[in-house]
Amino acid sequence: MLAPLVRAVEALVLVGMATVAVVVVTEVILRYGAGTSLIITEELSRYGMIWVALLASVLVLREEGHIATGAGGWLGPRGQRALRVVAELLSLLFLIVFAVAGLQVLPAQRDQDTLTLGVTIFWFYLALPVSALLMAVVIIARLLGLDRAGSDRAGGEL
Repeated sequence: MLAPLVRAVEALVLVGMATVAVVVVTEVILRYGAGTSLIITEELSRYGMIWVALLASVLVLREEGHIATGAGGWLGPRGQRALRVVAELLSLLFLIVFAVAGLQVLPAQRDQDTLTLGVTIFWFYLALPVSALLMAVVIIARLLGLDRAGSDRAGGEL
């Protein structure tokens, strides 16, 4: 179910990482080779990395690559499953709060422009609710048994 969404996020992360890498390498070459500099490098790399990091978090969450504890190892299979569901629900609650908070700050960002890129900062703050909602979709799909990407690798399922 999530495969097309995941492929789109992977493509966006790849394009974002490539863009940041090209901009930074170009800046280094221009600065040390030609003695000049691009004015947009700092903002473009900073805001690009924000999008890349938050979108990549969606991919890491799907693959269950975030840090976790084995604190429930003493529980039986049913206890571990229940603990995992509770952890997923708490994560989902956090992501919903994060998305709502991100959406609440967006209107105030429409009038603030970046110094060198000349675009509203709104587009960069948008990464917060977008990534939170995408991560929430991953968790909901996992809870409903619609996505098994991470559970296959982790050796268990919900």
